[in-house]
Amino acid sequence: MADQSALKRVASALDEKIKQCRAHLRQMELHGYYLVAHKDPDYDSAFTDECQYMGYLLEEARIATLLLLEVGQLPLMHREFRLGIKQFDLSSVSQIPDEPDDLHSEALTYTDRIVEAAKLAIGIVDEETNLVVVVERLLWQTPHLLHAFGIKPTREAEVHKALLDILCATFPDTIDRPDIPQIGKVYQPDIGIKSLRVAIEVKYSDDKTDVKNHIDQIYADMHGYSGNDAWTKFYALIFTPEPILFTERIVANWKSTNADLRWTPIVVHGLGGKPTQKNKRQTKTPALLPSSPGSAPK
Repeated sequence: MADQSALKRVASALDEKIKQCRAHLRQMELHGYYLVAHKDPDYDSAFTDECQYMGYLLEEARIATLLLLEVGQLPLMHREFRLGIKQFDLSSVSQIPDEPDDLHSEALTYTDRIVEAAKLAIGIVDEETNLVVVVERLLWQTPHLLHAFGIKPTREAEVHKALLDILCATFPDTIDRPDIPQIGKVYQPDIGIKSLRVAIEVKYSDDKTDVKNHIDQIYADMHGYSGNDAWTKFYALIFTPEPILFTERIVANWKSTNADLRWTPIVVHGLGGKPTQKNKRQTKTPALLPSSPGSAPK
């Protein structure tokens, strides 16, 4: 691994280029408001010019990203980004559905996610960043991190173990399946980070039926994990090998029900395979609470 000071300099320069891209996108939105309001006949021409400049800024960010991945010695992620960014037109900017005044760059979003995953993988974290936000960013980058480490999961246990290893390296007080005792039962989320009071449920879904069953399990977990002050923030990570469901659908559903809003769903799609029935993990059931002090049965 390269010297951390050198990595931080490269990452800092890259952050500045991504900030320039975001700032130009916001400027394009504001400029668009003005031109449309004044019925400017040169709107299309001006928009095209600004898209081309966006492409120029993103090309600089692309080169800087490849440099970070090379200096950070992440060859698999380097190859993924080098090939993946080719699917995007760097100068393409589109309107967000239902929000015509807001603009979106798919190339910028893709670059941003790769950069965040790379920084986590090589240990570059802003000390002032809220650590819970770091956990959430890491969970969102699960597919990229697994790919960077050469992991192509086919079942929940493989995603669970990989995340546990990554979180343990980042947060030393991460524990596997911590106990959450309730009256008559002991519940166990997949992963816990004691100092942050964060608990994480990990699911692997390869079809819509799996997703529905896992969401039902998460609803049950919400009630089982509630009322314990040792754990105050919960994440439900659902890894799918193809786009079966999107996070926004779950969020909308949770807002319309009595879901515990301390829970955040995260649905990610990455390289994976369809598990055999033999390898599918059994649904977890709460362990019985021991009548005397001691470890709950696993």
